[in-house]
Amino acid sequence: MDAAFAHAVRELLAALASGSEPTLPVGGGLTRVLRETGAISPRAAVELLIERWFRAPPAHLLLDPGAPLLNRPELGESEKLHATLREHVIGQRRWQELSSNESTFYRYRRAAIAAFCERLWAEIVDRPLPSNLPLPEYVRFIGRRHEVATLLRWLCEPGGTVVGIEGPGGSGKTALLHAVADACQDAARSWQPVVNHGQQFVQLFDAFVWVACGEGSGLATVLEAVARTLDYPGLMARTLEDRRPAERDLLSKRAVLLLVDDIDRADFAVWTFLADLPGRSRALVAGRRRLPSEVRALMPEPLEPAAARELLLAEAERQGVPEMGRALAEPVEVLRTAARYPLLAGWAVGQLRRGQTI
Repeated sequence: MDAAFAHAVRELLAALASGSEPTLPVGGGLTRVLRETGAISPRAAVELLIERWFRAPPAHLLLDPGAPLLNRPELGESEKLHATLREHVIGQRRWQELSSNESTFYRYRRAAIAAFCERLWAEIVDRPLPSNLPLPEYVRFIGRRHEVATLLRWLCEPGGTVVGIEGPGGSGKTALLHAVADACQDAARSWQPVVNHGQQFVQLFDAFVWVACGEGSGLATVLEAVARTLDYPGLMARTLEDRRPAERDLLSKRAVLLLVDDIDRADFAVWTFLADLPGRSRALVAGRRRLPSEVRALMPEPLEPAAARELLLAEAERQGVPEMGRALAEPVEVLRTAARYPLLAGWAVGQLRRGQTI
């Protein structure tokens, strides 16, 4: 568990116990978990989580004027942790009202806060993020940080539900799709807001749907990918006319990032669907042809020479021939080609590995 996270949660609970009403940061996993309870305040959200995660003592014991709750042998540990959080943190009751012994109270207070921190941490970092993303064809993403930052910024901003990447084959469009998806997945599992190059927060998505379009791919291709990834296979038995509104309803209830590769091979119905995504769902598309004017799109810039050299070395290492990477990283023409068409770096290494020319 991140030490800063544990400190932030302890401060939040201490503020609630003292009667304060703390404000939450604008974004991040911690804020999202609290807001997803539907509560109107941090105090109400924490109370709902306590009820969800810990076993409550029997109601009649809360009204019993006998021994304090933390001194009752008939209560289990989870019930005593619940009592500490619910009565002390939310109800602001003093230790004398919960235990006959101060050290016993503080022992349970430490244990209860630690247990709440652990459960909240797991809720953030182990958050299920439905995804059908294929494995990328690279070991690590190299360069083009400006393009990634721009696409992340556009996904956060108003101005349409579709953001695009356009350019010739081999220019790195698919790799950019993967890089943006990776950044969004990391942000979704971060407890605090992830800032995109000192500007906006990275958009938090709940699921990631990858669609690889073939020639003439229709809306059914997209709807099938959405239904399978979000685990609603029963929708595929419906007619296309019935599936479209049903899946729009799904996309309105959670923030889904659709990543559509080779969008220019799909038919117009796909564009119509993506251009009208509901709620916080968005689409990031890539194609070889010029995208429609209403879509904010960029064309990847050539890699810097140092990045192109690093890419060649990484590809050679991935294919088990690091010495060939060092040889390829020297000729200027090879570097220029790899900078403009990163996909050719892997091809060039493969050619040399097989004893062929490039």
